[in-house]
Amino acid sequence: MKKLGIKPLKIFYLPNPIPNDFFTQKTSKSENNKLLFLGRISPIKNLEVLIKAIKTNNKKLNLEIVGPSEETYLLNLKKLTRELNLENQITFSQPIYNIREKIKK
Repeated sequence: MKKLGIKPLKIFYLPNPIPNDFFTQKTSKSENNKLLFLGRISPIKNLEVLIKAIKTNNKKLNLEIVGPSEETYLLNLKKLTRELNLENQITFSQPIYNIREKIKK
């Protein structure tokens, strides 16, 4: 960056946000055809698109949505899941706050 002419005071080092625990845990069995959304469940995430994509996919994919949610939005997503007959393919799980449990998931 210095070679590009950027002043040293404008350069900031941000360490890798992925915790070292991620690289030290044993791998578990893989689950084929399973997608995992791990994050805040809110309208800005536009999870309707993901749910509709599950419906249009030729393969039988399973989706697990995990995270803290805005209650009204979560109810709308569950309603959409019912309307598209995807209750057997899409599950909604409670948030996980422990980093080791997130990695394990």
